[in-house]
Amino acid sequence: MTSLRVLVVDDVELARQKVLRLLSVQEGIEVVGTAANGVEMIDAVACLRPTLLMLDISMPEQDGISALLKIPSESRPLVIFVTAHEEFALTAFRVNAVDYLLKPIEPALLTEALARARRRLAEGMNQSPFKVSAASPSVRITVRTDTGLRVVLLDDINWVEAVRNHVAIHLPGETLIVRSTSVMASAADAGTP
Repeated sequence: MTSLRVLVVDDVELARQKVLRLLSVQEGIEVVGTAANGVEMIDAVACLRPTLLMLDISMPEQDGISALLKIPSESRPLVIFVTAHEEFALTAFRVNAVDYLLKPIEPALLTEALARARRRLAEGMNQSPFKVSAASPSVRITVRTDTGLRVVLLDDINWVEAVRNHVAIHLPGETLIVRSTSVMASAADAGTP
């Protein structure tokens, strides 16, 4: 089993403690530290070199996504967003998140997310159910649904909704269901901020 070096980032102490408790019963997890905001996170990533961030999005001073984008891509850890806000899911596509967990975290979903992070780490961080293609000026993602693979232009997505163990991608006139809570793509690597 691939071990994960985890940094927990949340501005609320009780939320950090809850994530730490949930991680303490998981195998192959080494919590290397915590941070209370994006600025602390950037410093901690440089010093502690975690392989995974458990990252809140809504934080004072600097939100989690903005702080994450300040870390050079070659030294950026994998990230599982832990948030109370569904509306940031589309943005998570653009920063190649491993997963997007809503608070309060369900332990089974955390276990699945950590397994997904281990697989991505073992596979060189490039495997996800959403793959970005930079072959055209518009960013595309390939989505695996129950009916097969489907290429979607990121610009066509109206909104994304995380619901328990799936993601609903709302397009003009239709909704695609992805049987995973992971919301990820490598749009940032494809040159899209």
